[in-house]
Amino acid sequence: MRNRFLLLLLIGLLIAILIVLARNAGGTVGPLSTGDFGSLAYKILLLVFLGGAVLTMFRERFSQAITAALLWVVVGLVLVVAYSYRFELHEVADRVLVVLVPGHVVSHGRSVEIGRGNGGDFAITAQINGARVAMVLDTGASKEPAVFPLRQRVDGLLADWLDHHPRNEYELIVAHTHGHGDHVAGDVQFADRPGTSVVGRELAAVQEFFGFTDWPGQVVPFDLGGRILEVTGIPGHHAASIAVYDPWSGFLVTGDTVYPGRLYVPDFPAFLASLDRLTDFASARPVTHVMGCHIEMSRTPGRDYPIGTKYQPDEPPLQMTVERLLAVRDAARSVATRPGAHTFDDFIIFNGSYRAAVVSQLARTAWRSITRRAAT
Repeated sequence: MRNRFLLLLLIGLLIAILIVLARNAGGTVGPLSTGDFGSLAYKILLLVFLGGAVLTMFRERFSQAITAALLWVVVGLVLVVAYSYRFELHEVADRVLVVLVPGHVVSHGRSVEIGRGNGGDFAITAQINGARVAMVLDTGASKEPAVFPLRQRVDGLLADWLDHHPRNEYELIVAHTHGHGDHVAGDVQFADRPGTSVVGRELAAVQEFFGFTDWPGQVVPFDLGGRILEVTGIPGHHAASIAVYDPWSGFLVTGDTVYPGRLYVPDFPAFLASLDRLTDFASARPVTHVMGCHIEMSRTPGRDYPIGTKYQPDEPPLQMTVERLLAVRDAARSVATRPGAHTFDDFIIFNGSYRAAVVSQLARTAWRSITRRAAT
């Protein structure tokens, strides 16, 4: 008798809903459109049906019915929340992979995030796809594929790209922000790669490849095949240092000239002149990030990690702003006549020969290692 009454009640409710929808076709039912009202009514009826089914199944065990109903409500809520925040959860998963899988690349629109490698070094590999040419900018501190399989990684990226954008010819350019060993050691992995040009580390080779006729102040366009980069000279840290600007992403790659760490400057007049040009260059363009090639500072103002540190849990992000670039320029001006190490909140400038500074850093690292072993 009770089941028959419930069935009649459901049929009556359904007829009432249909009448309301028919009378308000194309309009609204209260604050809801007829489409939204119909969807809500359908979900209510489905919920009542499922609830009735559960109560029928467990009519002799009411407490179990309530428990089962609450469990399914919780499962439904979890699924609804997960679906509602699916994009945010995808980003969280990517960030977890950055921690668990060194070298994993996470994209955020036109920005990318790159995890620190197993060896503790932070190296950027910028692979920029154009219509005909790809570029790798800096090849890192290791030539051993077993330690740093850069060639394998690049080949995989290009193969994936060509699967989606088939082409008969596709050239790869291997260039460098400057010629120090920790930026060119991986060049040997590309020595025998077909269709690949490896730019030399010497100043003359850089000038010839990019077409500089007025080094270092000239801004040279470099066409990747529909994607045009801008390259300019910024000597000071190294005689052949360059900055590369990608208008598509807004990235201004500055190598070891500007980054959150120890800025070693053997040629300070050239460094200061480069910073003056670089700040003018950046101020005239929509730069999204100033991207150096290392992180050596901590989030504590003026505190850096020693050379060789493999775990830097309190490091700041790699990317800097144009405002911080201006701050580096202003700081360099303030110490231009004073050789030695000068510490600022998020960078340290070494004016002049830095051999003694490197020796001091290595001694600091050794002492830190000794004291840690003694503590354990």
